[in-house]
Formats: sequence, structure tokens, C-alpha cells
Amino acid sequence: MLFLCAAPAVTSQQARLEHGDPPRADRITLSAPAETGLVTITGAENSVYPGAIAGIRNLYSGELVFTPANFLGAFSARLPGVPGNPFLIQTGDDYPA
Repeated sequence: MLFLCAAPAVTSQQARLEHGDPPRADRITLSAPAETGLVTITGAENSVYPGAIAGIRNLYSGELVFTPANFLGAFSARLPGVPGNPFLIQTGDDYPA
């Protein structure tokens, strides 16, 4: 016996983050340090809410950078770091004064 049925397409996309939602750590990656000592921190699509300003701080050195997320909630930034350094990522709507 053969059953035919129509099934809706299922995607792995999750609901887009909204203002006030925290960054999604499972969508953020850190590279190994380059020869220059900089790591690249990349937030994939939907890692932060669209248009957010991501503030990224190396909690050991205190180095801090700000970078805008695009309209899909993705971003990329480079800052000094070594393996094992913890980074804090926070979002807001504007660059600090």
C-alpha cells in the first residue's frame, strides 16, 4: 500500500531575536589567535537581534570593541586574545559616548 501526502517544509531556522534578547552563545564562534595576537569573534545569523551594537570585552585584558550587527543579526569583530580568554558580549542600540 502506498500513502501520498503533502507535508509542510520544515526549516531549522528559529524565530528572529528581538530587542532585549541576550546574544545566543551557540551561534557565536571564536577563532584561534592570528600571528598578530587577534582573535576573530563571529556571530552567525540570528546570534543577536538585527541592527544591535555588540560590545565585546576580553575579561582578562579589558580590551573592548563595538561592532554593528547587520539586518540578519550577524556580526564580526577582532580583538586581542589568547586561548582560554573569556569574552563578554552584550548588545545595545547605540555606540557609547
